[in-house]
Amino acid sequence: MSQPPDNRKHALLLVHRIPWPPDKGDKIRSWRLFRYLAGRYRLSCGFFVDDPDDMAHVEYLAQFCDEVKAVQIGPRLARLRSLTALASRRPMTFDFYRSRAMKQWVDGVLAEGVDAAFGFSAAVMPYLEQATCPVFADLVDADSAKWASYAERASLPMSALYAREGSVLANAEAAISRRADHTFLITPEEAMIVKSHKLANPARIGCYGNGVDTDYFDPAADFAPLDRRVDLIFTGAMDYQPNVEAVTWFADAVWPQLRKAMPDIIFAIVGARPTEAVAGLAARPGIIVTGRVEDMRPWLAAARIAIAPLQIARGVQNKVLEAMAMARPVVASPGAATGIAATPGEHFFIADGAEAFRQRISALLQDDPTATSIGRAGREHMVATGSWAARLSPLGSVLAEHGI
Repeated sequence: MSQPPDNRKHALLLVHRIPWPPDKGDKIRSWRLFRYLAGRYRLSCGFFVDDPDDMAHVEYLAQFCDEVKAVQIGPRLARLRSLTALASRRPMTFDFYRSRAMKQWVDGVLAEGVDAAFGFSAAVMPYLEQATCPVFADLVDADSAKWASYAERASLPMSALYAREGSVLANAEAAISRRADHTFLITPEEAMIVKSHKLANPARIGCYGNGVDTDYFDPAADFAPLDRRVDLIFTGAMDYQPNVEAVTWFADAVWPQLRKAMPDIIFAIVGARPTEAVAGLAARPGIIVTGRVEDMRPWLAAARIAIAPLQIARGVQNKVLEAMAMARPVVASPGAATGIAATPGEHFFIADGAEAFRQRISALLQDDPTATSIGRAGREHMVATGSWAARLSPLGSVLAEHGI
């Protein structure tokens, strides 16, 4: 028996990185956007693959789509290609993802006709410049501000390179807000940064936040328990510079004093692709560096405290949401706490500086009732307010306004 025709509207989604598996911040959000769109529209999806192992996941994504286009990029060659932008006013980020194959595919899909086009990250928006249908952008974070932060912390010549990228990205973000029918960011704070850019269109800029799957990230869920002790845990992609800086700062500025006072405590750094600097921390007493793990939940469930000591942080830290959903007490830097829709002191803790981190962690390690209470309150808050359905509602409202 033939299948009835699919009369749903047709959408195009471009993503700068394959959205499956959702094992890091941007992929968690892009996966949820992908599933949201695939559940409502006939979907054509194009994405880049920077890890050859991820090509194995293309077939899984294809089952949700009318058509997929995966373009592999070699990070080393892409970085060299990005340098060509220095002779122009283009962001290096855009040239990193410049691909003739992707452009030909996108142009073909647009020529056949789609009802709406979505770009996830500023880097893919140049592919949609000629679209005649409604266009929507999810910039996630104001990357221009991230590069400006890098510039402030670096020395020459890198500080000049980072400052240049921040400046041209700010111009690009403003141009996207003028071109797109609506531009989304992850928090009101990130949206305000883009709204403040010269020549931006504030009326077309909004936000939708990140949620967390509290059924999956549940300490009572069915997963194998970890058979080792963990006192403190940091989770995340360990080749991401803000994460690298966070754990190295903590290991240098906080860990020695904690370990001196409590010689048996264990700090686990859990996440894929640890850099040489991160891997080297495993040589220090009490520090574990795991690399990639198949399931983060056993590690979170085993830990007594989750920490997020990020010095550079943009948007919403999924590591904080996931730890709270797992009923772990969280101690976060002010930057990592930005965008977390919860009450400090009631659902999680903020610590500003090395001594504040040391004091808060020491107190929690010696006060199990408070640690348990904060962890429980954090989970209850995530269950009540942190669902993806709730977080995506602003996106649905905007699409409805445009008849999409």
